Amino acid sequence: MLATASDKGTVIRVWSIPGAEKLYQLRRGTREARIYSITFNAMSTLLAVSSAHDTVHIFKLGSTKKGRQPSTTGSVSPSGSVDSRGGDGQGPEGGFEAYIDNKKKDGVG
Repeated sequence: MLATASDKGTVIRVWSIPGAEKLYQLRRGTREARIYSITFNAMSTLLAVSSAHDTVHIFKLGSTKKGRQPSTTGSVSPSGSVDSRGGDGQGPEGGFEAYIDNKKKDGVG
């Protein structure tokens, strides 16, 4: 897979390689931002995007099994992406710490 950012840094697209099929279109935010880094985890199930706004957005990438189309609009992260500054008030309740605490309660570590 290959990930690209729009000129404004608000949209991240993930493409299949070598077929060049768009697999995901993810919204990083509404404010323009210079994207510094885009990286997949080792299993290509997570995508991290860092920007000039001192934020890191982490998106969970869904299944791309044959015959099943992945989501192509909006964030596919289970909690969306979180602006650690808390300025927009649209992040998930409790942020990353609450997400981890919930995972621990569910027995996922």
